[in-house]
Amino acid sequence: MEAAVESAVFGASAGKLTGPIKTDQGWCLIKVEALHPATLNDTTRPKIVSSLFAEWLDEQRRKARVSLPLLETHEESEEIEETEEANEA
Repeated sequence: MEAAVESAVFGASAGKLTGPIKTDQGWCLIKVEALHPATLNDTTRPKIVSSLFAEWLDEQRRKARVSLPLLETHEESEEIEETEEANEA
């Protein structure tokens, strides 16, 4: 959901028409029919924990760097180390 649409939806009152809102796809009119407040219970808790863990794990995977020193020459290894040190600085 685009930021402008998200802001309009979550800032609207039940039964109210919101818009027009310009989006990448054109213009939108939004009617919020009902509000359902978020609740944390035994059903939603594991879903939220699982979702947060999946997001964290995806981020860790993106940050991870894999090195296979047995397949690298000595010069390649030094270049990689220099690049990693420059990225950390």
